[in-house]
Amino acid sequence: MKNWRVVGLTALSLVLGGGALASSSGLVPEFASEKKKTEVKIRYVDIRTNKAIQPQTEKLVPIGAHELFKPVVATGYQMPKAIEKTVGQKTVITFKYLPETYTIKVRYLDDITGSEVKVREYRSTYGAKLILPTYQQQGYHQNPGDTITVKGSETITYRLHRAESSTAMSSQSSVASQVSESVSQSVASSVTSATPSSVSASSASQATTPVTVTNGPNQLLADATLAKLQPYALAALNDYRARYGVAPAQTSEMALNLAKQESRWALREPEAFAANPHANFNNLFGTMPVEDLGNGQVRYYNHGSEETNGDGSTIQHIAAVNYGGTADQKDTLSFGSVAGTSSDVWHVTDLTSDAQLQALAQDAILQFGDDGQAAGYDGTSSYQQGASHKMGLLTPGNVDVGVAIYANSDGTLRTYVEVLTAETVNR
Repeated sequence: MKNWRVVGLTALSLVLGGGALASSSGLVPEFASEKKKTEVKIRYVDIRTNKAIQPQTEKLVPIGAHELFKPVVATGYQMPKAIEKTVGQKTVITFKYLPETYTIKVRYLDDITGSEVKVREYRSTYGAKLILPTYQQQGYHQNPGDTITVKGSETITYRLHRAESSTAMSSQSSVASQVSESVSQSVASSVTSATPSSVSASSASQATTPVTVTNGPNQLLADATLAKLQPYALAALNDYRARYGVAPAQTSEMALNLAKQESRWALREPEAFAANPHANFNNLFGTMPVEDLGNGQVRYYNHGSEETNGDGSTIQHIAAVNYGGTADQKDTLSFGSVAGTSSDVWHVTDLTSDAQLQALAQDAILQFGDDGQAAGYDGTSSYQQGASHKMGLLTPGNVDVGVAIYANSDGTLRTYVEVLTAETVNR
């Protein structure tokens, strides 16, 4: 800026009504310099991962200014509140975005009467590309399911044709997901039977006759069977965790349905599964719904691991365990015959009673005490060799678990156990 002489400022002062005063250097402060500015960095991140969902922006703001910063729109996320902040020399503004969680209702109708045979609800975040599973109900042809991308809350309707007629399907939408499945189902006394029901009160009276659900080869165990399995598996897991001083875990519908989804993937994509049993996990974990607790906080899963005997082994009956001295040292397992059989390998035909189901659940958990992997697998040391899956089951903290078991084509059984660590944060 050019230096003005005092004589020049006199005229300027007159023009401005006498408001301009000369400084000792002959300059008017208001015209001599501007307030120093700084570049404020503005970040837009997913609240769960802290990863950017929009490119960072910058804004020049005077230091010391009290500024209102506004967020930008991010598809599939809720808009966070604007942030007021007094700007310092190095100021970073971070907007944390909560993913939108959508609900997709899937209705299965009798194609003759139009009555609801089953209703399922799935919850997932925007953009999830997931699998709607096949649906099989006694007396009807199997529904083949679908693969879809979540764009919003929708309702899909499938018409189930009775077994004596041809198969047909009607869909009102192609938008759905499979991360979280809310199943309303009455479990009958036998582990192989269930009463179909619906989340719709109007159709509840239409589903009162018990229908036998048979667990067979090359499929996930029936929902009724898995529902009964969960408390048995949780009891076995928490006994195991208590042995090493680890806090109890809890079951959750989200964890269970992630395990179901992984099992269905293993059955549908055997080659990919054989190459890497965990290949599908990262895709699915990234779409887990976020729960708004309604008190200014949200709950989500910030860490997840899954344990599977998908390396070719099946669930075996464990007769004895010599437990490792620490949570990261493998156990020594001894095997014996499954009750009522001459084999130590569990088969789908062995599920004849609650007692058998309980024994299966315990074996499914304890078998991970020695995963048979070499040192270096999953970053394990020579001391930890064989204990990678055990360490996953003994993950400390606020942990949700889900256990799914499915049958190979020969009827032998395998399992997926999802171990998800939950975190609660302020919105």
